[in-house]
Amino acid sequence: MYRSNDGLQDTRWGMPPEDVKALYPEAWMTSPQGDLRVHTQVAERPATLDFVFVQDKLAAVSVSFDLEASLRDEFNALSRPRMAARCSSRPSTGRTVSARESCTS
Repeated sequence: MYRSNDGLQDTRWGMPPEDVKALYPEAWMTSPQGDLRVHTQVAERPATLDFVFVQDKLAAVSVSFDLEASLRDEFNALSRPRMAARCSSRPSTGRTVSARESCTS
């Protein structure tokens, strides 16, 4: 489970930094308040988690998906079939149209 009303993954709101660190031993401290950061997987995707503590209790978790390369790959994979479908209704010019070209070029 990657999300919950009680926290994120195995963490729970109100946990002290030591307990979160025990769940994510590779996490490192990012502030004097004990905030932690870790690179991990969320929903089967690479992500960076930032755990924020207020008065030594887990108060917020920020999830940043590391998408730059994978998002581009997914976009290209999705755009190719759409481009092919859109262009297939036009008369053939005898050349292949790439995902970056329009059907009219």
